[in-house]
Amino acid sequence: MALASQLTPALAAPESQRYRDVPESAWYYDSVAFVTDRGYMQDRWNGFFAPNAAFTYDEAAAALSRFNPNFDSSAISGDEAISRARFAEHIHAALGAESLEPINEITDYAIRDVPRDAAYSEAVYALYRAGVATGGDKFGRFFPDRTLTRAEACVMLRRAAEPAFRMYVSLPDKLSAEDIFEICIASAFTIETYDEFGEFIRSGSGFFISPDGLAATCFHVLAGAYSAEITVNGGEKFKVVGVAAYDAETNAAIISAEGDSFDWLPIADSDAVKTGATAYSLGSPLGLDGTISKGVVSYAGREVEGQSMLQFTSNISQGSGGGALLDSAGRVIGITSSSFTAGETLNLAVMSNRITELKIVRIISLAAVTRSVKTAAETAAGG
Repeated sequence: MALASQLTPALAAPESQRYRDVPESAWYYDSVAFVTDRGYMQDRWNGFFAPNAAFTYDEAAAALSRFNPNFDSSAISGDEAISRARFAEHIHAALGAESLEPINEITDYAIRDVPRDAAYSEAVYALYRAGVATGGDKFGRFFPDRTLTRAEACVMLRRAAEPAFRMYVSLPDKLSAEDIFEICIASAFTIETYDEFGEFIRSGSGFFISPDGLAATCFHVLAGAYSAEITVNGGEKFKVVGVAAYDAETNAAIISAEGDSFDWLPIADSDAVKTGATAYSLGSPLGLDGTISKGVVSYAGREVEGQSMLQFTSNISQGSGGGALLDSAGRVIGITSSSFTAGETLNLAVMSNRITELKIVRIISLAAVTRSVKTAAETAAGG
């Protein structure tokens, strides 16, 4: 039998409490009443529930222990605010897999702000599929690093305790151009590279693929560079601290920017892209940052100089190299790389799978990469 149907209140359930700061019109009203009636949570002070206040680790430990008396909450303590990701992990553990029967079809990697390798990924996906968590905006984003409010905790606890309150949810697989721009623009940037004397070489495009500063671009954008700087939408600048991985042959590179908490783009399976699919290019052509253009994949898997690439029609120009080629859900399917100068809208993108295939071992400086490539070229020429 599922845990949720076995649980009994750990405390004697008081009559439903009505708090001064929880109006009956509030979206969380019923959840607050449910949770407090069962003794999982209580007011903060003198009849005030503080629904918008941060939910703390200590409060999470108390609520989950009352929710499931067998739950080991010893690892949860502190008066600091708990994040949505951490609470998801703990409520997932308190419920157990047998109590999280899926009611929603949420495909792997569909939650666009939950990294595939995050420690909390399994828990969040299980909660989405069971209807315990539903996302925080129209795009279904979870916002894992945000502080969980007491009201949000009540809603999740109510859904966890009573399957009848769980929600049916689906994540959008097709977005408008306006939505794609809105959700993706903060992840894109312009990159400027400099030689060993600090002289400007070129500008290109790129996009973040993780919140900790890892970003993708074309390897040719980094050619000859000893240093680089990126500028995100809005004008803030960040130093490129090095290269995490690259493949000159496929023209793919992952760089590391100084900073954290960046917006990032999820990566789709480029092998699944079909000819005729809608495609959006997002980059900085001629230095015009934040430029988006709509087109189609005009040939999926075009062989060019021994490499399988995506041919597409959305417009790109000089400076677009390294930008994101996006599908109709705003996921990366390629890195915009080049055009055929003799034709119109005959553009090519590096397959997004080349990004995920790169193995990150350590961060090395741009100068070291440049010297290594130069040495390899000289050796090849001499041979």
